[in-house]
Amino acid sequence: HVYVRGEAGAGLASGDSFWAVEGDATLLDAGMLVRPRLAGTAGALDGTLEVDLSSLVGDRLERLGGGGAIPGVGPATGARDLFDLRWTASEGRRHRTVVRVDRLSVRYSADWGAVSVGRQAVTWGGGLVFNSFDLFNPFAPSDVVRDFKVGADMVYVDVPLRDGGLQVLAVGRRDLFSGEATLDAASFAALYKRRVGAWEGALMLAEHYGEPVAGVGLDGALGEAVWHVDGTWVRVRPDLPGGGDPEGYFSAVANVQYAWILGGKNAYGFVEYYYNGLGTTDYPSAYRDPIRLTQLARGNVFVLGRHFAAVSVQLEWHPLLHLYFGALANLEDPSGLLQPRVWWDASEHVRMIFGLDVPFGARGMEFGGFRLPAVEGMTRSPARAYVLATVEF
Repeated sequence: HVYVRGEAGAGLASGDSFWAVEGDATLLDAGMLVRPRLAGTAGALDGTLEVDLSSLVGDRLERLGGGGAIPGVGPATGARDLFDLRWTASEGRRHRTVVRVDRLSVRYSADWGAVSVGRQAVTWGGGLVFNSFDLFNPFAPSDVVRDFKVGADMVYVDVPLRDGGLQVLAVGRRDLFSGEATLDAASFAALYKRRVGAWEGALMLAEHYGEPVAGVGLDGALGEAVWHVDGTWVRVRPDLPGGGDPEGYFSAVANVQYAWILGGKNAYGFVEYYYNGLGTTDYPSAYRDPIRLTQLARGNVFVLGRHFAAVSVQLEWHPLLHLYFGALANLEDPSGLLQPRVWWDASEHVRMIFGLDVPFGARGMEFGGFRLPAVEGMTRSPARAYVLATVEF
């Protein structure tokens, strides 16, 4: 089995943006991800191997000095991985190619449950755009293609129980500064789920980077709609040496999903609210705060503000053609990101996506762009049009 994803995009950055050097800038870029997969079974054992060959070329990579994101390889990987299974095959001012083993695990299944050892992906929580429960290489809120989550090196145990289940895991990592595998860089977590009638509750307890985490989740039905709420408390110790005292904060996600018929066509939508207890309206100060920098670097927080909303509407115009409109917004600014797109299943194995990413908001707002002392230009992201194709065979 092989998965291939190619993407080409064009962005327009305003003249006062970090992305523009002189005047307005048009940013052209392209990327490709080739992901072969091997799987096998021997009795009660199942093995999986998946390798990412990712390439990126273009103006965005050049603006970031070679440090831009590679498709399929997120910011939480690399230096923190317990096992060094990533190689830079080619790198230059405007291009970079990386090879990374993203899945390498063995799963043992028995009557009582299953245990998996190796590099794999686990997602907890019911957030659809934001997910405070998901501590292990979560997706960014702006990610619209979520075919693969970045894998982590872990031991994972799944035990189904009557009307629920228990999941326990341990994630190994290396310290960001020493490069050594330490307990302070690891995660140990347990999630217990229990269904009572039409409601399902979840309790999460974890030690994440040597720090306590507790979470409670609940979901149920509201007429023909489905709702979910997660609340998480984290006590963060800054990664930076001499970064200050630990600080606790609370975050929460609540959403409602609903499906209906619109003009004889299937439609689906959701509304989600996110509360970030680390939020602030003084955005430049966030990059001087060790607690916020630590959470941003770990991928546990992706935004700077406190109150956010996300909406998404999907219309099945044709069984092979789906229209989407998505948006997320900082409610205090307000500013945000509009993400309309079209998904077309061109054949049994080929999917095409045509989309736009359009930030909105005045200067000084989170998505409108603000100035950092060490950065030339505003932080406002370029408006971008892209076409993306995935092929599986």
